[in-house]
Amino acid sequence: MKKSNRFKTMTIWFIFSIFFSALIAGCATQKKEKSNLFFDDWKVRAEESKGFSPSARKIDRNLSFKKAKAVSGSGLLAEYQKPLPKKKITMKMNDIEVSVLLRALSRVANQNIMLNEKIKGKININITKAPWDQVFKSILRTHGLAYAWEGDIIRIMTNEDMENELKQESQKRDLRIIEPFITQIVHINYSEAAKLRENLEKFLTLNKDGKPLGSVLVDEHTNSLIIQSIGDDLSKILSVVEELDRPTSQILIEAHIVETNSDTARQLGFQWGGLGYGTSNGDNHWLGRGGDTYDTSLIQSSTDPNPGQPVIHLPSIGNIFNFPAALEGTTGMTLGYMFENIGRGLLSVQLSALQTEGKLNILSSPSITTLENQSAIIESGSKVPIQTVEDGDVEIRYEDAVLK
Repeated sequence: MKKSNRFKTMTIWFIFSIFFSALIAGCATQKKEKSNLFFDDWKVRAEESKGFSPSARKIDRNLSFKKAKAVSGSGLLAEYQKPLPKKKITMKMNDIEVSVLLRALSRVANQNIMLNEKIKGKININITKAPWDQVFKSILRTHGLAYAWEGDIIRIMTNEDMENELKQESQKRDLRIIEPFITQIVHINYSEAAKLRENLEKFLTLNKDGKPLGSVLVDEHTNSLIIQSIGDDLSKILSVVEELDRPTSQILIEAHIVETNSDTARQLGFQWGGLGYGTSNGDNHWLGRGGDTYDTSLIQSSTDPNPGQPVIHLPSIGNIFNFPAALEGTTGMTLGYMFENIGRGLLSVQLSALQTEGKLNILSSPSITTLENQSAIIESGSKVPIQTVEDGDVEIRYEDAVLK
């Protein structure tokens, strides 16, 4: 009895062990299949990938200073930063105050203007269809005046006031020399930091000795710029970096390697044709391909037609060029459609159609993605052994046998 119970217990444990082993094996197989499916999915994506051009990134400007103004405070510098109106005007005035004339000019050009109280004097003016900017500058030079842009406002002052303003600008520049430096690390995503540095150093303010205030260093390991400068210079440098650090466009190059004969190759080409019609001085004019046989009964009666009489028989619409691609559905003047698709889909459609008809065999369609203005090479083949004998010695070397 004890032996029977022991036998039953061993049998149960044996069956349980087999079931447990099968369960583990099934889980392992299932896990392996899932893993394989995961890698297969990425493999398919890699093969279908045709290149990707990322978009530019914004620079993080967590700075405690304000951005530099786009317009300089110096009148002489600002004078060249924004163009004056060029509207042609005609004016005839005698013994008129300069300030009144300048206000009249501003109203003609719909331009905001601000005058200094020191502007005095009278002027006679007699001009016909002259550009507004030339008239404006001539009046200022005649009376020893200068102007400067302040946003959208033209500020007019005497030359003496302009000189005082330049002196103030010089004093501000001297104060900038003792302004504390700000250090910021800028990560370059797409360009080479070393190449950017050469241009960015020129934006640093120079001291009295002509040496730059601050520095631009490069960390090659992280492709980053270490910029140390005064606040205004750093703001300008960051703006330039943001414009220059942009991804280069990617170009997709595709090729088709086909096996065919010379007769089929002649069927690859293009077609262009159409029919043009116009009326001038009561005559109907037709523009079509050369060598067309036109119907002699182009009008309703055999007598001379009246101007504007309808035409019932038109010249045939054919191909002016036919070298000699027999494309279906491309009749008439389809220039826009042809030009839009001839670089991409037209040849592929023809090759696919010829392959369906059994006239050629597409062996391969290799493609490669490269950066714009960078060369790229597509090679297809393998290394083949070549045997050479020299002085009784046999040497075998492998050479590339590729289609390039």
